[in-house]
Amino acid sequence: MDIAPAGLAKYEQSKVLPMVVAMRVNRKADTCEGAVIGFDWNKAYRDTGVKAEEMAPPGGSSNPMFWIARVKMSRELARLSKTSLLGYLAEMKRFSGKAQLAEQVAAGDPYGVLWNR
Repeated sequence: MDIAPAGLAKYEQSKVLPMVVAMRVNRKADTCEGAVIGFDWNKAYRDTGVKAEEMAPPGGSSNPMFWIARVKMSRELARLSKTSLLGYLAEMKRFSGKAQLAEQVAAGDPYGVLWNR
């Protein structure tokens, strides 16, 4: 689910924004467990030399810098080992509950559902 950066800001932890909710649902056992995973963009900017402003330049995707910045960051991150890449990810919150929790998470702002548990 795409959530605007302003909407994500309220879930920021240690300058890391949530990126994805990973869940395992077992309907027979009526369980749902998972984690909210965040990506440390500031570390990625620092390590790749790409600036945040370059990723969101005036004019958006019609500005060539939009694409150049993404290619540069992708190239630099692709050079790293899997172990190094894992350093950009942060487990922000673990959760568990009944299987129905998966439907609640998928129905709207998933982070809002999980942060209020």
